[in-house]
Amino acid sequence: MASRSICSKDTTYRYVLRLLAVDTAIAFEEHLQKCDKCAERAYQLTDFLRLIRKSLRNRESIDSSTRATMEAFLHSSAESVKPRDEEKLIQALANCFSGYERLYRNLLRKVENADADKIKQIAVEIMLALPAHLHNPKKG
Repeated sequence: MASRSICSKDTTYRYVLRLLAVDTAIAFEEHLQKCDKCAERAYQLTDFLRLIRKSLRNRESIDSSTRATMEAFLHSSAESVKPRDEEKLIQALANCFSGYERLYRNLLRKVENADADKIKQIAVEIMLALPAHLHNPKKG
């Protein structure tokens, strides 16, 4: 981890997925106190994972591949994820979060007087309803 900047998207993804070593996580938490950009990104990712958790509890009919990916986000830790799988998990979260953000912004623009929190939940619900390959594309 020493070669990565503490102020980066990669570190934030690793932090919310609980993939950082304890000393690095502590340093990152101290960094969050001073860096609004990283603190906001960490909040947004944590909120996204909260919405996924809520949706998974309330839905039975989710594509098994999608469910497995989302469960991996929710139950990851430095101890449970093999180092070779970390990058795949981070890239999958980055892809899903990016798709969610685009969908959320588009919905918010199109729905007048929208409740932003409800639109966020709707965006997650739509994302989970899509086939897995649409929100977690494989590189060819």
